[in-house]
Amino acid sequence: LGRLWTLYEESASFAKLDNSTRHGYRSAARILLASVGADTDVTKLDKEAVTAHRNRRAAGGIRYWRVKHNRHRQAMKDASGKEIVVEVSTPPVRARAVGLDLQVLRVMLNWAVETRGPDGEFLLDHFPIRGGIEIPREQNPVRPFADYERFCLLLQAVQRAAETAEAGGDALAARRFRLLELALVLVEATGRRIGSVRQLRRSDFELNEANGFANARIRWRWTSDKKRRQGLVPIPRELAALLHGLLVRLGVVGEAYVFAQRHTPSKPVSRDELSKWALEAEEAAQLPHLEGGLWHPFRRKWSKERKHLPEIKDVMAAGGWTDIKTFMDSYNEPDFDTMLAVMEAPAKARAEAAAKAAAAAAVRPSEALERMGGASTPSVRKSEATRHPGIRRRPANRAAVADSAVERNDARPAHLRLV
Repeated sequence: LGRLWTLYEESASFAKLDNSTRHGYRSAARILLASVGADTDVTKLDKEAVTAHRNRRAAGGIRYWRVKHNRHRQAMKDASGKEIVVEVSTPPVRARAVGLDLQVLRVMLNWAVETRGPDGEFLLDHFPIRGGIEIPREQNPVRPFADYERFCLLLQAVQRAAETAEAGGDALAARRFRLLELALVLVEATGRRIGSVRQLRRSDFELNEANGFANARIRWRWTSDKKRRQGLVPIPRELAALLHGLLVRLGVVGEAYVFAQRHTPSKPVSRDELSKWALEAEEAAQLPHLEGGLWHPFRRKWSKERKHLPEIKDVMAAGGWTDIKTFMDSYNEPDFDTMLAVMEAPAKARAEAAAKAAAAAAVRPSEALERMGGASTPSVRKSEATRHPGIRRRPANRAAVADSAVERNDARPAHLRLV
């Protein structure tokens, strides 16, 4: 199993994944190999081995070795230049973390079935686990939601901290708080993922300040998008003017990263670093932390605020969604106000209306004959005669037709009359 992971990690299929997915796969693979065993024969894997890992992963306590990283997700090294490795233990997790481990295992096995080794033979003849690998799904997923009041309190706390740092002459802290202020504004106003926001460059902001911020827009590059999609999204003038002021204060120009690292300006600041700043802002604003989310609750807020818009495709394009199922299941969830409106909206079904409908359906035969010769019949016959001009026009009164038929029947000999 360890050899299979090494081959897959070096493959072109793994290289085409985005950075965050590769990072998640590596973390999951380390835990998977420690739990199942790096020396395990892949062809001997079965349902029992998968179930055993699933139970161990959920309970926690799997010990494994990993490289120690700094806050920028860079490997830490000792004085000799060797990477520092530490032993850690996994905590209890929910179904989603367990599912990532099993997803990595399934992807590796499927890749091995379709890939040839150096000897020209396929790495695996068949998928070893009968019935496949079932990925557990969270029955009650935690999807926290941030409201506008929370955003305002966070923003005010960050702005106060920035002003305090500027007054005290701490330029480094002031810049950090101004970057966090810009990140909060962008996440709340655009609904984009923090991974895309932190990789924005100054040239991605086409604000058109010379024309009063008319037709301003933001370019979202495919290289920083989770789904590898590029988009050019228009923004309102008020937002463009606000962003222009924040960017001018930061002094970022050209192709430079807006959220650049202090020591390595050619790289954007890490997600962990931004999250650390945001957690400090939560403490300063005396806000309780939302379990299960820090930045993504603002993305859910952005989606909820646009539930009333009829064009779902436009909402998805502006917010960076590509899969409508994910959008509807994870971001367009039912909320209390909408459900209450649904419960209050319909008119009650009355018994009188049902009785009238039943009476209208139960018509006596004599009334039906009279209605057949009514005013609606000529229009039908007229349309038929128009469509088929060779057909002879029928008499308007069908009751007269019935009477003439009776007279003709009476005129027949007795042995030919219809009874």
